[in-house]
Amino acid sequence: MTLGVLALFSLLLTLDDTALSVTLPSIGRNLGLGLSGLEWVVNAYTLALAALLLASHATDAAADRALQRVVSDCLGVSAAPAPCAA
Repeated sequence: MTLGVLALFSLLLTLDDTALSVTLPSIGRNLGLGLSGLEWVVNAYTLALAALLLASHATDAAADRALQRVVSDCLGVSAAPAPCAA
């Protein structure tokens, strides 16, 4: 069960990073960012998703299922619009 959840989260992160990479040119044009600005966008996005994964694991270790579900739902909600961003 745990391995399946980790594999699903890993897949979501990969899909989100791929969608972000596809939309980087339009993000750069719309916000007037150069290459270093786009690097910050990618790092901030990946860091936010990783923080949600770590929070989900921390709640699992504490066996607080309700909080784990809230964090997992937040991850799902934040990941859902990424493929639509293009």
